[in-house]
Amino acid sequence: MDRTTCQEMLKIVLEVIQDIPTLPNVVYHLTRLMENPATSALQVSEVISRDQALTAKVLKLVNSAYYGFPRKINTVSQAVVILGYNNIRNLVFTTSVFDVVVKPNGSEPLFNKVKFWEHSLGCAASAKIITKKMGFKKTEETFIAGLLHDLGKIVLYHFLEGESAEVLMVAAERDLLLIEAEQEVLGINHTYAGKLLADKWNLPRDITAAISFHHNPLPAGDNFRLCSIIHLADILSRCLNIGSGGDNKIPLLNERSWEVLNLSWDKMKHILSEVETEMEKAQAFINLLEA
Repeated sequence: MDRTTCQEMLKIVLEVIQDIPTLPNVVYHLTRLMENPATSALQVSEVISRDQALTAKVLKLVNSAYYGFPRKINTVSQAVVILGYNNIRNLVFTTSVFDVVVKPNGSEPLFNKVKFWEHSLGCAASAKIITKKMGFKKTEETFIAGLLHDLGKIVLYHFLEGESAEVLMVAAERDLLLIEAEQEVLGINHTYAGKLLADKWNLPRDITAAISFHHNPLPAGDNFRLCSIIHLADILSRCLNIGSGGDNKIPLLNERSWEVLNLSWDKMKHILSEVETEMEKAQAFINLLEA
């Protein structure tokens, strides 16, 4: 693609993203609260509780089979105390993203929503298990990051259907990774489109990093380990044929990421065997988001 065409496509993508509705005000209020280390659980719960629909969704998710708490959690303040600020924050962001972008999409021949979310679920489930095997404490954060890692594909493949049809054709005919075909046809790819949307919505830095760097974690800075987990989880989801990432190829694993994750092949066998069980719980999570 020549420079002029690339600039035109970038302008179109920026216009599309500007037309996508913003997230609810509660999300932005919550973001500002989270930036203050003196914020209390009560303040967080009060902000969420102002939105009745969001409150009901958060409580449904917290009491779902995905978390498996033995006692019912009846209030947002209880949920904040039990799950912690970051996990509640990620639940609120994920619920809001679903309501704004995913639900209205319907289903199109080009964008197979079912296959897309199966792949996203596979990545999220794999990421959670990898995190546990590493002894990394942020299991819920990596699950959410895995779930939203391909957010940019929703932008490109739903809102730029004609151009994306050409991307899919080029990927199939030349046996390319989808991200390679996107770059060739559009001059940009879904990681960049996803970052633009994440920036517009002021999503948490770790989620934005996972969206931006899951194909190449090296530039991720402080989020290198998280992005490496999502990078490997994305590959595992493809290896296990869970849903579809839009192509039939498996990306190469970044050597530096593999070194940092420090997973033995024996642990990898256990991870693969546990993904199916985790997928069942993850599906319950998605079902509640879509309800």
